[in-house]
Amino acid sequence: MIDEIDKKIIKELTKNSKIKYKDLVRSIGITAPTIQRKIKRMEKEGIIKGYTTLLDREKVKKEIMAIVGIYTSPGTLEFSKQITKDFLKIKEINSVFYVTGEYNFCAIIICSSIKELNRVLDKISSIQGVTRTVTSIVLDVPKERLIIEL
Repeated sequence: MIDEIDKKIIKELTKNSKIKYKDLVRSIGITAPTIQRKIKRMEKEGIIKGYTTLLDREKVKKEIMAIVGIYTSPGTLEFSKQITKDFLKIKEINSVFYVTGEYNFCAIIICSSIKELNRVLDKISSIQGVTRTVTSIVLDVPKERLIIEL
């Protein structure tokens, strides 16, 4: 369960995951040991899953982003789990979602060139059970958030 103090801690960590306890104490108004205890509890319970670094895709030469709708042949839940495992082996797949609608999976691919994107799409197409892909190349990202508002 998340209380109001937890929400304040999460909000501050979301803004800056490297924030020091003394700065959390100042902004939230509770003691450092309490903050530390609450953070450890949220980590243990899986509420806080980790801390990350956000990269500028242009500066690290990963400027191509594509959204790929992936069609698969009908199968059991185990079949879908196996396909998912195969997707997880492809490092250029940034995110993959099992979805309802026109296709079965949606993947976000980030890579450095169209040539590399083609190689990734070939890998996806070669996975047993994948019948078709539909790819859209992202031209601009007006809003991109990894934050869940509480």
